[in-house]
Amino acid sequence: MRIPGYVDGFVPAVPDDILVDRTDLVGDPVFWALFLMLTGGSDSAATAFDVDPADMSALYEDLNDQDRWPVLTLPVRGGHRVHLVWCNFPDDSGHDYLLSPADNRRAVPLAHISGNFHGPGLSWDELVATSQQPDPVLSAAARMLLLLPASGDTAAPPTAPDLVAAALTAVGAKRHQRAVATELLSHRNRWTPANWHTTGGVSWCSGWYTYRTRDNPDVRLFTTAFS
Repeated sequence: MRIPGYVDGFVPAVPDDILVDRTDLVGDPVFWALFLMLTGGSDSAATAFDVDPADMSALYEDLNDQDRWPVLTLPVRGGHRVHLVWCNFPDDSGHDYLLSPADNRRAVPLAHISGNFHGPGLSWDELVATSQQPDPVLSAAARMLLLLPASGDTAAPPTAPDLVAAALTAVGAKRHQRAVATELLSHRNRWTPANWHTTGGVSWCSGWYTYRTRDNPDVRLFTTAFS
């Protein structure tokens, strides 16, 4: 698969066909345990999904293949798409969230999760609204959990853990859902402070590490995609 502009800046260059669609993973509890632990920051995820550590280790090796970078894609408002990429570039790996515009111009960064974090990419209200947008493949619960690591909002409501716990149950968590939800939400403190504002009909974040600043030329694109 191809994400316009994404692999163009890597030095040394990587081939255009290095990106591989792995939407098939979303029905696998091993994937959720691994994803929520590594990307989401939940130490309890493996226990919650009751998966074999050996299976997690095997999937970890598969997802971190330097010759095949897994991608999960979520359609969002306006025909735009969010891509979650396992960037397996040697010595500079991480998880990239990108927003690919409907007109197929260059994708823009939304969040980056690695040793050097950039985000958040969505507010809590945007996360909830986007999780409920139509999707022919992914459930609302799967959409929420895939986007959760890229979100952050100091104004998230007290009911947030309940909604996340329900999403965990929906994708197969068998126990400790509340504990995992709390860990996932607490780990978003990497974005602190993450205060959101609306000016002239567009939403932006005043956090220290966010791409979604008020002066980002794509600020209106973000607002359209996640409204």
